[in-house]
Amino acid sequence: MEGNLQRWCGFFTRWRQFKYILHEGILHEYNIKTNEELGAIHLAVCTIEVVPKKSLQFKIDNGVSIVFLKTKNIKENVDWVNALNESKGEVLNKEEDEENTDTKMISENNEKLNEVLATNIFNKFDPLYQKIGKVWSTQAQFEEVMSIIEPELERTATMRENKDKILQLTNEMKESVADILKDLEGARNEFAKAIVKFSENDDPFDIENSDEEDLKSVASLRSVRINPKEQYKEEKVEEVKYEIKEEEKKINPKEFTDTMPVRQQLEGVKDHTKKFSIWGLIRDNIGQDLTRVTLPIILNEPCTMLQKFCEMMENAQILERAAEADDSAMRAALVLVFNAAKYSSIQFRTLKPFNPILGETYEYSCPDFRFLAEQVSHHPPITACHTYGKGYEFWDNSQMKSKFWGKSLEFIPESNFYCVFGDEHYVCKKPSTVANNLIFGTLYLDCGGASVCHCPQTGVKGELKFKSKGIWNRTLGQVEGYVSDSAGNKLLRIDGLWTERISITNLETEEETVVWEIDEKPDNFEDQHSFSKFCINLNNLTPKLEGEIAPTDSRFRTDLREFERGDIDKGAEEKHRLEEKQRAARKDRKDNGETWSPLWFEEVIEEETGDKFFKINDKYWQKKQEGDWSECPDLF
Repeated sequence: MEGNLQRWCGFFTRWRQFKYILHEGILHEYNIKTNEELGAIHLAVCTIEVVPKKSLQFKIDNGVSIVFLKTKNIKENVDWVNALNESKGEVLNKEEDEENTDTKMISENNEKLNEVLATNIFNKFDPLYQKIGKVWSTQAQFEEVMSIIEPELERTATMRENKDKILQLTNEMKESVADILKDLEGARNEFAKAIVKFSENDDPFDIENSDEEDLKSVASLRSVRINPKEQYKEEKVEEVKYEIKEEEKKINPKEFTDTMPVRQQLEGVKDHTKKFSIWGLIRDNIGQDLTRVTLPIILNEPCTMLQKFCEMMENAQILERAAEADDSAMRAALVLVFNAAKYSSIQFRTLKPFNPILGETYEYSCPDFRFLAEQVSHHPPITACHTYGKGYEFWDNSQMKSKFWGKSLEFIPESNFYCVFGDEHYVCKKPSTVANNLIFGTLYLDCGGASVCHCPQTGVKGELKFKSKGIWNRTLGQVEGYVSDSAGNKLLRIDGLWTERISITNLETEEETVVWEIDEKPDNFEDQHSFSKFCINLNNLTPKLEGEIAPTDSRFRTDLREFERGDIDKGAEEKHRLEEKQRAARKDRKDNGETWSPLWFEEVIEEETGDKFFKINDKYWQKKQEGDWSECPDLF
């Protein structure tokens, strides 16, 4: 059975549609657009039932996590639930009736060797391989369960005690599995010796000269589809006397298996009593070198510019939706919406992020995307970032110039951002950001100008105008624009507020769809520096994460950490120390005639625009896999 169903993907992404295929007790999930398999659910250990009071929904529960699926109508819901339960029953019955029938496991080209090995060796070790396969299967399931519940167990003291007990049982289980594996490898040694002895007598084939795939097939006989060495590489086992060379496993940055720790609030709350006077700053620093003046830390919010860049990935579901869109016009429209939605936070926050130190990085890896940012230049200040998402890639640079207009300060981006969906490249210009009422009145941030997006491969072009608040327009955040085909015919209209929600309307059918809405505010919103739920987690650092990310990551900044905790004086001291350390490092490079080069990004000429741009080189993800951060500078 197969068909399209909607799956609940969480608070941010909500319901999303995927293709599902049910085959032999396994429910496979595929991307509708690319047909790429995203995962699979083994029904043998699950319960499947209709969600009470929601006749269009059913759930699949494996005892640890629950997958909610939604159909178009009641009949389809009943059909799916019945089919899943029937398939589960067939698998369970098949497992009960399954018998050992391995009599044809050696080379089909040599009947004599097959007969000898099957009768004299396989029959001897077959039960052992059956057992080890089941043990490893159980172990793999147990590890998966632990990876899900371990973060939850950290939350309370009582649960932490339970966690320690469970982890102890896990370690005992690993030791038992290791002992069984050792016995298995001993059996494989005897297996190999028997093959060698037989080959010396009858020479059915030459092990020394046989190709690697043949040896792998012999070594993996009766492994019940699971290779223990791949499932648990930490255990060292006795080596077999013939060598099987395997390619070094390299990390695939487009695979999203990491999870980020989740917290509900910052380590401290905002001190609303602290006030700042520009005149006081000038008075206290008369006669000082302005380039060496440390600005008060209360002018900052507890995040860096690198983390501020990552904050836009809160709306990653928009780009995922674009990757699944059927046509280029809709993709261009959604890219424009993504660009507008990232400004939603500035209506609440007017303080500046911490300036990154040259070479500082920030990584955010989760099941939906992998984000990396690096401060690649100090003069001018440039932040480069890149994201691998589901069906898309995204990269951006922060090059900009500023203009002072007396009462306001305008920041004008000088670089585009880029989205890639398969063979289609979308180049998007960003609007200007304006800080208003710098001298008198209430300071607020606004956007102005236009965001233009085009795809050279399809000729589609879109323009979204940002209407600034003013005398004739009292509403903050208005946007309006259109997407046209290569002939200039308008296909889609985009309108709404980047402060609340944005819609896309098909001009042919007049069908309007809300494609983005701002998320609900967390509890104690103002005390949490007006951070969203996503932003609250950007600076979260746990012991597990501490051992995985680069030592140059923003999470290790002591000034940022102390400021977040509410210790403003300590944060200010650390901020001054880091700035002096940065100046000293810059002076040393100058004295030694050294130039700075980014580690994880490299400057290239963008093919679509001819502009200079910093693009990722993917070395970061490989170094993370190797745990080798020896090239990272000492920043903090």
